[in-house]
Amino acid sequence: MANGQVQQKKGGCGAAILIGCLSLVVLVPIGGYVGYRVLKSVLTSQAMRYTDEQPMEMPEVVVAAVDAQAVVDRVKAFGEAVRANQPCDPLQLTSDDINILIQKAAGEAAGMPAKFHVVIEGNQMKGDMSLPMDVLATAAKGVPMIGDILAAVRSRHLNVSGVFKINLSGGLMVIVMDDMTVRGEPLPESFMKEMRKKNLADNINADPKAAQAFEKFESISVRDGILEIVPKQSQ
Repeated sequence: MANGQVQQKKGGCGAAILIGCLSLVVLVPIGGYVGYRVLKSVLTSQAMRYTDEQPMEMPEVVVAAVDAQAVVDRVKAFGEAVRANQPCDPLQLTSDDINILIQKAAGEAAGMPAKFHVVIEGNQMKGDMSLPMDVLATAAKGVPMIGDILAAVRSRHLNVSGVFKINLSGGLMVIVMDDMTVRGEPLPESFMKEMRKKNLADNINADPKAAQAFEKFESISVRDGILEIVPKQSQ
């Protein structure tokens, strides 16, 4: 974890790494990177100001077990069809669908420290993340200055809200942080200007399994309150 990334639980994603483990594959790496960059650029001098005593409260999507399973089965069926190069309709996911997948992934990933919640409004995806500082303090142990500062706030929490732009370009996933607040405060524009230049999916794209999955997609977009994944159709 030298680069501040939150470790993912291995296994279980297979070729459908994006659709089968949506939250763990996309949100956890984003959360780790965002957390690291915020800490390095902002918190080094204002650690108490930008952290909270308590984690951010995340709304829970309450649905009948059969309805939650229907979402999981729909995603699974899409993934199986894509892997088998069988014609299938685009996968469309609402905010509730994504949060159901997040809740399921969190329940299966024992010890996952971060909490996430997603809201799709129009053509924007908004995400909330709450990360215990203890995780980052442990990762930064021994790092000059930062390690000592984080050790002093390791009992606190980093609560981040962001607006993301998501698309598939040239077979690569592109996730850009368009706006971000920490503890309800917008981050300095100078920081956000640099942040917007970073593709938060770089580590995902470097994963061979993810690359194989993305090759099977025609497009990934957020539009009209829906995350849509369009598969390439067999010729």
